[in-house]
Parts: sequence; C-alpha cells; structure tokens
Amino acid sequence: RIMDRLGVEEGEVIAHSMVTKAIERAQKRVEMQNFSIRKHTLDYDDVMNAQREVIYDRRLAALERESIKDEVTELIDSVLNLIEKTVLKNVKIEKKYSDDVLDIVTNKERLSLAFFNLLINAKDAITEAGVSTGRISIQVELETEKTTSKKYVKICFSDNGIGIDEKNLDKIFLPYFSTKERKGTGIGLSMVKQIIESSDGKISVSSRFKYGATFCIKIPSAQ
Repeated sequence: RIMDRLGVEEGEVIAHSMVTKAIERAQKRVEMQNFSIRKHTLDYDDVMNAQREVIYDRRLAALERESIKDEVTELIDSVLNLIEKTVLKNVKIEKKYSDDVLDIVTNKERLSLAFFNLLINAKDAITEAGVSTGRISIQVELETEKTTSKKYVKICFSDNGIGIDEKNLDKIFLPYFSTKERKGTGIGLSMVKQIIESSDGKISVSSRFKYGATFCIKIPSAQ
C-alpha cells in the first residue's frame, strides 16, 4: 500500500532516500540481532564444553582408579537400592554389618559393578535351585590378618541357591567358564576377580552343591 501511495510501479527500482534509509536501518537491526544470537550461542557452547571437560575428567579418573575413600556398606546399599525391588524382589536380604569403620580406598564404580555381579549370580543360583524362599546374606566386618597384622574389610555374599559342584570350584574364576549352560558367558566372575585384585584385594568361594555358595572378598582397610 505504501508503494502504491508513492506511485511506485511493480518491478520499479526503489531509489527514494527515505525508503533506502529505512531498509538500511532494518538491515542493521537484523544484523545486530543475528550477531547477538551468534554471541549467545558461542557463550553457550563455551559453557557446554567446560561441562563436558569436567564430566570427561571425572569419568577418566574413575576408569583410571582414582583413589576414593568409601564406606563399603554404603556401596553395597546403593547397589541393593537399584535391584532390590526388581531383580531381587522375591529374595530375602539379610545384612550383617559390623560397627567398625569399614572404609576402603578403591574405584567406586568398578567395585559397585563387582557387587552387582555377585548379587545377580546369587539370584540366578536361587532361581535354578527352585527353593521356596530365596535368601542372600551379606556380612561385612573388619578382619586382621594374623601373619602380617594387616587390616582388611571382609565382605561375604552367601545364598541358598544351587551351589557349585566341587569339581568346578577351582575353575569358577576362569575367563569364559560358566555353569549356566544357556545364558552364562563366563565373563562375570572373571571380571569380579580382576576388579577385586585391582584394589589389592582377594576373593574366594566355598560351596556345597545344592546347598548354596559363599563368595568372600577382602580389601585392605583405609584405616
């Protein structure tokens, strides 16, 4: 309508100074707005990059076994909180925690994974045994080695599952060895052993076939 009032024909070059200046001002406002958007985008990218660096550093530190002092029972409880109402919903959990200080220096992520694997193995053994009431007992205590007087935090996971045949006890931690014919990969317990040993710890197993099994872990105390 404005162009009609000015008598400008369609396709005619606009050369009026007022219109030209208005267009220039509009272009400058658009350019300033675009510049502001680009600047905010760059600032946002800088913040995101900084956050990525922090997350990456923390992840890398965890994978490289950063020394973190942790209470063992808190790690166990955090794993139980994840699976107690789902995977372990039909299993009775019995916890026997010593009143001693049970701190260790370890990789929190990896040790939690080891606990997770041991609990899943116990549940699978209970399922295979077909017992009416499945039970997993977790006992944590401070133990002093007699020969060296070195203090260890001892964690034992016991179940009333199918147990392990005596002939397989010395093979149970070997890579790719599994007593679960259909769904086992044989990686779980081998990985658990590697995790425990990376914390200068030890793991052992005792079992009576058809009467359950007990896995005990010893990790040097942080005291």
